[in-house]
Amino acid sequence: MNNTTRLPSPIRNYIAAQVEINTSYTNIIDSVEQKYDRTVSRGTITKIKYKFEETKSTNDKPRSGRPRIFTEGQVDEIVQVIEEDRKLTAVDIKRDTYLNSPGASLSTIKNRLAERGLRASSSIPQSIPAEALSECLEFARVYVKTPDIWDKFIFSDESDLFPYKSGKL
Repeated sequence: MNNTTRLPSPIRNYIAAQVEINTSYTNIIDSVEQKYDRTVSRGTITKIKYKFEETKSTNDKPRSGRPRIFTEGQVDEIVQVIEEDRKLTAVDIKRDTYLNSPGASLSTIKNRLAERGLRASSSIPQSIPAEALSECLEFARVYVKTPDIWDKFIFSDESDLFPYKSGKL
């Protein structure tokens, strides 16, 4: 079990009640293990004791920092949409008023997707079309008269490989 896992509220309340009636730490540890099948340390009991004495509650204090804009369910929905259409980008999600209803920034959307293992990517073309290759070869035959020079050149197709991003499709 992860050591940073917080104890559920019923267990914290139980420990606080046991401390209130002066039950020994050893007996509290044993009873929590039997009743809840959880192991607690003396330090945990001490922290709960002091928190209860100070606030008369075992509830967590409000956390600092800005609350998250998206719920886990909203992020699940965005991930599902992206997995159905791999051409979507974070910019597309930002512009979508249904998926980005809270109006989150582009960096927030990218961060939520990165947490889920998604990153900005595009579908990679499997090959350059034969027509584009023949155009490159024709260019080479017309404009350069020394064929041995072409071993030093790399051709790339300058046409849009991803026309859906520029709005052409």
